[in-house]
Amino acid sequence: MRYLFLLIVFSATFWACQPEEACISSATNNFVVEFLPVDNPDLTTDDRYFRRISTLIGNTEYVFWANDTTPISRFLLILDPNRDTTTFVFRHLEAEGQEPLPNDSLVLTYQRRYRLITPDCPLEVSFDQLRLVKTTFDTALVVNSELLEPSDSTDVQVFD
Repeated sequence: MRYLFLLIVFSATFWACQPEEACISSATNNFVVEFLPVDNPDLTTDDRYFRRISTLIGNTEYVFWANDTTPISRFLLILDPNRDTTTFVFRHLEAEGQEPLPNDSLVLTYQRRYRLITPDCPLEVSFDQLRLVKTTFDTALVVNSELLEPSDSTDVQVFD
């Protein structure tokens, strides 16, 4: 009987300890926006000069890009995890002597799904059904509607 009790206690202890890998999730709220020229979509352009790219999450403005000298064609942006819609504002850098260009925007909606991995892990939030609701760019296209790590492939293409 004593051996049976030790076997039960050992088994319960062994199954109760889960490795840290049990909490690893591939879900993310990061996504990549890539800018392509409308006349040649196969060629990535790097002549985008944005003074600032930002979004408002709650009452806080988050600035993703605030560099006025470096051209860039791909941006890693973050969706608001507390809402089903996020608006990004792209403020252009005007050339010297030119009037300021109007801001551009992308408005994205998505569905958040919650999943409990294990009782010891935080709640996993996955983002899928990513859709473009509104944009002021010439054309934009969602090419990946489910966001997963690693976030290095393009999720949204903007043709301008």
